[in-house]
Amino acid sequence: MDWTKIGIPVRLQLSYLLLAALWNLAGLALIAQGMRAPGPTASAGIAAYLLALALVIFIAARRLSWLYGLASLLVGLGAVSAVVQAFQLDPSLWPSPFWRYAGILLNGFGVLASVWGGRAALIRRRLPGEASLQ
Repeated sequence: MDWTKIGIPVRLQLSYLLLAALWNLAGLALIAQGMRAPGPTASAGIAAYLLALALVIFIAARRLSWLYGLASLLVGLGAVSAVVQAFQLDPSLWPSPFWRYAGILLNGFGVLASVWGGRAALIRRRLPGEASLQ
């Protein structure tokens, strides 16, 4: 894929994934100190998954548009799930409304980045002998 066309959504997705991983790791650090995490969950496994997904996106964006599109879909589904949970779960699970809305904002950013990335993957994907969609 042409990096000049897909570079911005990839950077946004990587930013989201790194921030979400840091959110989880910061929550674990706070829990270890006897304080509350900024959200209802904090998981080293989720942080590792997010970082692995960031690596897949970084590599696949340059080489495999189908894998990049699939990874973008996974990012989007995870982000949408987190936003929905923020509205469905008991607000007392967050230390304050600020942290609840910060999580919604962070994951909303992830939804937008993944939609942009998925769209870019679809546009950039071409079958042999076909003209570009742009």
